[in-house]
Amino acid sequence: MPRPLALLATLVVCASPLLAQEPTKTTFVVYGNVGYVRNVSHFETPIPGINQNGAAGSLRFMWQPGHLLSAGFEVGSTRVYSVEQPMTDGSTLDATLNAVPILAVFSMSPWQRLHLNLGTGFAISKSSVSSLGNDASASGFGYAFMASAGYLVPVGTRFGMGGEVKFLRMNQYDDNNLSFNLALSYRVK
Repeated sequence: MPRPLALLATLVVCASPLLAQEPTKTTFVVYGNVGYVRNVSHFETPIPGINQNGAAGSLRFMWQPGHLLSAGFEVGSTRVYSVEQPMTDGSTLDATLNAVPILAVFSMSPWQRLHLNLGTGFAISKSSVSSLGNDASASGFGYAFMASAGYLVPVGTRFGMGGEVKFLRMNQYDDNNLSFNLALSYRVK
């Protein structure tokens, strides 16, 4: 028997059990998160007037092929911190740092309703400062890493509702955010 024909016969024999399996149901799920975020970074020099609290939100689009591991991407917006300091002339200095993380996400559900997520990608940081009637802003780009755990309870056949705890690391300014979010999901297909 010629070698290519033997290889084809071996492939057919090995793949035949796959034809007897039930087809897996591929689904697409959209997750939305919104909630409270806290910058948990340590600043070597204390910053007067810093506010490390804020709001965060994200949208996650996931492909679930019917296996343990799912893949997708996430885009969001988060407050990193803001600063309000009084100036010597009586005016105030207002500064904010926000970030837009864009991540490739991998997820698994080791138990029913629990989702563990890891994401890597980049974050676009935007800082803005306002003082003495002048405004300035700057943008930056850096690596980002995300790890989260979410618990979702089904609400009907397509919707889910629950919560998620998320850690986001942005290396441009060495910032670490921890957020507590309300999570909603919609099963598209």
